[in-house]
Amino acid sequence: KNKQYNLNIVKCYNNNYISNEIHVDIDINFYNIIYEKNILAAIDENEIEIITEKSKEKLLLQKEYMYCGVSFFRKNNEMFLIVALTSKSCLEDSKLILYKIE
Repeated sequence: KNKQYNLNIVKCYNNNYISNEIHVDIDINFYNIIYEKNILAAIDENEIEIITEKSKEKLLLQKEYMYCGVSFFRKNNEMFLIVALTSKSCLEDSKLILYKIE
C-alpha cells in the first residue's frame, strides 16, 4: 500500500506564486489531501493519515459515520485537525473530532 508521491505545493504571497515540491510516502488509498505548515493529511473514507516532518499517524474513523470534511486549526502555536462526521443511518447525528497534532 505504501506509495511515494511528488506533490507540488503552490502558495500565493502578495500576488506572487511560490511553488515547492515535496516527496511523501502515503500508506492509505486516499481521495483527498490537505496541507498546511508542513503537515499533510491524506483522507480516506474510514481513516486519515497525518504526516509531519517527524512522524506519521493514522486516525481511524468510526465505521458507522461518514466523513464530511476536514480542516486544520491553529491555537496558541498548537496545530489541530478538525474532522466533521455524519452518521450513515441518521443525518441529524453529526459530530466534530478535534485531533491535536504532536
